[in-house]
Amino acid sequence: MVMIIADFKPQCVFSGSDILVTCRVEGIKDKHVVSWFKDGQEIIRGEDMLVDDYTSKRMFPTVDTDGKYSLKIKNAKITDEGTYSLRVYEKRCSRSPKQIAQADIVFVNVRKSDEQLKCRIVDKALYRPRSVQRPEAPDLGTRSGPPSLEASGIYSFFRYILMSVFSLWTWLRALISSKAPVSK
Repeated sequence: MVMIIADFKPQCVFSGSDILVTCRVEGIKDKHVVSWFKDGQEIIRGEDMLVDDYTSKRMFPTVDTDGKYSLKIKNAKITDEGTYSLRVYEKRCSRSPKQIAQADIVFVNVRKSDEQLKCRIVDKALYRPRSVQRPEAPDLGTRSGPPSLEASGIYSFFRYILMSVFSLWTWLRALISSKAPVSK
């Protein structure tokens, strides 16, 4: 069985810098083909580049002997922003390849170098300032401190955390009540 092991997380890079996307694939054999995708569009299949010549000269897929797959993109452009994923296909003789595994690896956010202070990664969540500021929201700090509540996505992030904590609390409560000793 083929398994793609990756922790999906955002990655903030500045234009002109390099992007490195990595994951591990277990159980891969010679009959398998690995493809890289960006925003659902196939960009690399096996050894073949499926993008324009300029972009293909900046992309370097590699695989290590221990199953670590990497895609290095040199000189990042704004157009490189997006979700990168990996798919594994099984080659079949007379039919098209069959997809057997897929995983989103990373979301890449490419920012202009003059926007360095506007892009933060905090606890695997990407924050960008809103274009409209709300004066009633308190500012919790800058890069050296917690993110501003005005940052884009922060409300969704807190909602996600709150829902996760509630789900965990509900699960633990049910577990404890089912394991509680019965008193007579």
